[in-house]
Parts: sequence; C-alpha cells; structure tokens
Amino acid sequence: MRSLVRFMLEDDREIELEPGDLVGRMPGCALRIEDPRISEAHAMVSRRREGLVLLSLRGRLSVDGKPKTRIVLTPDTRIILSGFFPLVVTTAECPSTRLAVVALPLANPPVVAALARVVSLYADLRREPVTWFDPEAEAHVLGGTSGPRLRIPGAPDRPLRVDETFAVGGAQFRLALIDQAKPDAVSTSDRGHLDVSLKITARYDTVLIASDIGKSVTLDGIAARMLTELAEIKAPVAWAELARHLWNAPPDAATRHRWDQLLVRVRGKLREAGIRTDLIRSNRSGLVELVLGPLDKLLLRS
Repeated sequence: MRSLVRFMLEDDREIELEPGDLVGRMPGCALRIEDPRISEAHAMVSRRREGLVLLSLRGRLSVDGKPKTRIVLTPDTRIILSGFFPLVVTTAECPSTRLAVVALPLANPPVVAALARVVSLYADLRREPVTWFDPEAEAHVLGGTSGPRLRIPGAPDRPLRVDETFAVGGAQFRLALIDQAKPDAVSTSDRGHLDVSLKITARYDTVLIASDIGKSVTLDGIAARMLTELAEIKAPVAWAELARHLWNAPPDAATRHRWDQLLVRVRGKLREAGIRTDLIRSNRSGLVELVLGPLDKLLLRS
C-alpha cells in the first residue's frame, strides 16, 4: 500500500525513497551526496498520475545520454546525475490504492486529500483538508513507515485505522483507501480546486490572481515578489534560496520566522478571496513551489 522506489548506488548499496524525498547535498536529503557537482536540492521523488517519477529540481538528470527533467521510475532504469553519478532503479512500487483523508458528510464530488507525508485538517467545515503542513491547522494526519497517526496539539499522537472516523472540532473525517484510477483519486501534487481555472498576472511588485468564477486577489510587495520568483523558477525550490533573493539574509532562525509569517499572510489572503490556498505549497523537506492546474494561465510581466 506504500509507494516507494529503491535505487542501487555505485557502491552496490541500495536505498529506499518515498514520494517527497529529496536527492542532493543538503543535510535533510533522504539520499545525500556530498559532492560539489550535485546541487543542494538536486531532484525529488514524486507520485504523479503515471506513477512514481524523479523530478529535476536544481540539477541535471539524464537517461541513455539524453537530458531529462522528469523520469518515470521503472525497474532497470539507469539515471545519471550531473553526468557522473549513477542511480539504477531496482524496485518501483506504486499501488493502485492509497490512503486518503475524506471529509464527511460526503459531497459530490467528495472532498479527498491523499496521504503522503501529511494532511492538514481544519475544524471549520468550509475549509478543505490540504496536503501540506499548515501550522494554522487544528490537526494533522501524518503518514510514514510507522503507519498513519492523528496529531492534535496538546495531545499525544494516536494511530488511525483504515475506515476509522474521527473528529476535529465540529468536523468529521474518515481515513480511507482510494482508487488511483478513479477521477476522485489524487496524486502527490495536483490536489486542489483545479476545476476552477486561474489567471495569474505577475509584474514582480504586483500580482493579480483571478478565477473564472469571478473571485480575485491582488498581492503586492514582498508577497508579490515571492510568487513571481516561484513562477519564473517553475520548479520546487528550497525556501532558503528564495529567502536570499527576497531579503538578502542568511537562512537563520530569524529569516525562517519571516518566511513562515510570509506564507501564512499569503495563504490568508488567498483564503479570504476564495482562491485555493495550495496554490503555493511547501513540504517538510523545505521546498516550496507554485502549483498550477491544467487550465491555469500564467502571464509574466516582470
């Protein structure tokens, strides 16, 4: 039931990675390669509709001598990082079903958040679960090798079983198995109100976000510059690297606090305007990205 990929390294060691795990030079990488030719956040394993993939972040990937930005992971695929470091896929498991948190009562379509690393939950029934860690959430469902767990501030974590119903304030949820082949199934990075298209016009110091159902919000100042940087990068990026561009400050505790406050403010503005809050998504590995749906339009005017 757990998605995973195993790579054989050059020294015949085998390492197991899950969706969301990083390959790179940073201390927090699941596969850490301490070599200057490898980027700090070189690549990331992700679950997409075609299965498990390796996404290029800030470094080069190639297969059979051809450069790639996205590699579907299948057994015996030989991937080269930065032209010299080989990874050979020995196992790639991507089950047809996976765990998800479902909001109750069921809507049409149901509100479903696939569980990879974390799902953030809210007591307010008007706020849907999101598949990133939101410090403002009233509770979190955590994934991982030890099994799903419910975390509520001030209480010890408790394990959850499949089909178990639980409450967060006045909201009810159920841990369920979902079928990846059905439209209601979701992948690692495309959950949200993606059926509502957005038009994003970024002018560096000003960003206008308008939906096709008449809702809109304008961001300015540091919030607009952050979103514009993400739009130009078009890939997940380490928060520290983005913070250097925004504040020209080292990635210390004070800068991290400024960064967290900025994300909270931006998501608050999106929420107040009725725009999906997971447009800007971060994960526990320190990466942040702009997540666009298939119908979204992005205009860079900077």
